[in-house]
Amino acid sequence: MSADLSRFLLWLLPRGARRAYARGASLPQALGLSGSAPKTFEEALAAHRLWAETGGQSGVRADFTGQDFGGKDLRGAMLRTAILAGANLEGARAEKAVLLSADLRKARLRGASLRGALCLGADLREADLEGADLTGVTLRAAKLQGAALWGARLDGADLQGAHLEGADLRDASLAGANLARAHLDGSDLRGADLAGALEMLPAQAASAVTDGSTRLPEFGPSGNDSKS
Repeated sequence: MSADLSRFLLWLLPRGARRAYARGASLPQALGLSGSAPKTFEEALAAHRLWAETGGQSGVRADFTGQDFGGKDLRGAMLRTAILAGANLEGARAEKAVLLSADLRKARLRGASLRGALCLGADLREADLEGADLTGVTLRAAKLQGAALWGARLDGADLQGAHLEGADLRDASLAGANLARAHLDGSDLRGADLAGALEMLPAQAASAVTDGSTRLPEFGPSGNDSKS
């Protein structure tokens, strides 16, 4: 097949399919044809990106349930609404990954780096995030009930409306984290550093487990932290 004919045939593809094909998806995957399950991780990512960009009309939704991605490079990966329940992501590099509404229930993310990742509405219930770097992560409205965040770095994280009921945040750092409307009922904040946390209310602190080692923000007369 001549180069000119190849370019012409590619031009006939829908824009989303052309992008997926350019990223390494096979032609059947790019077109979202049945029976074209991705064979490699890279193909799965390309097919999932197409699925997300076309609202499910093309491509294939990624289902990585229980798979092992320990130490894998996922920087900037498009994983919006991907299924990663129970997956091993220990030590993975996922800086600036897009994980909006992703299913990460019981995923293992110990020591992983998700700096600047977009996790709006992600489901991280009972996930293991011990020692993870979540600096600047957007976790607004995320589900983190029962999650293990012992020693995690959440500096500058957006936790507005996040569900942290029963989460283990012992020795975690939340300097500059926004906790407006965050649900902290029963969360363990012993040893946690929230001195620089934003928009935290005394009622939120009262609903959590704290002790003398917990560093809380200075609440102003209005009840908000004095820095807000």
